[in-house]
Amino acid sequence: MSSTRFENDTSSSQFVLEKKLSQMPNNAKKVDLYLEMARNLYGHSPDEALKYALEGRSLAERLDYIEALGELIPTIGVIWWYKSDFEKTISHHNKALEIFRIVKNKKGTGSAYTGIGNVYARKGEFNKALDFYHKALAIHKSHAYQVGIAGS
Repeated sequence: MSSTRFENDTSSSQFVLEKKLSQMPNNAKKVDLYLEMARNLYGHSPDEALKYALEGRSLAERLDYIEALGELIPTIGVIWWYKSDFEKTISHHNKALEIFRIVKNKKGTGSAYTGIGNVYARKGEFNKALDFYHKALAIHKSHAYQVGIAGS
């Protein structure tokens, strides 16, 4: 598939999602759609992805939709990764850790540790990266989360 076709497919699906978004009431489903849109865009259009993720986070906060915040905040961290702002990436993964602890989401906690480890590895701080990878691995092993184990 050529990049032009991929871009056209992505643009078409984003158009459909944007239309759907504009017609939805402010509820949890709308937050979930903001998250989906941000995730669809962050690898090739991080500025646009950030716009949707921040809108989703704002609505999730107003709705007290804590589970979605646990997904949106690390997604924002990934967007900052793509924008090469690694301090903001770490900051968002740390915020996600707080949420994951509150809701007792071990999978999310492990994933946040992996994300922080990735930043330290990218920065060349390998001992710090290993510390976070080991934390992630311990959590993922204790919950038999195979994808997390492979990523740690």
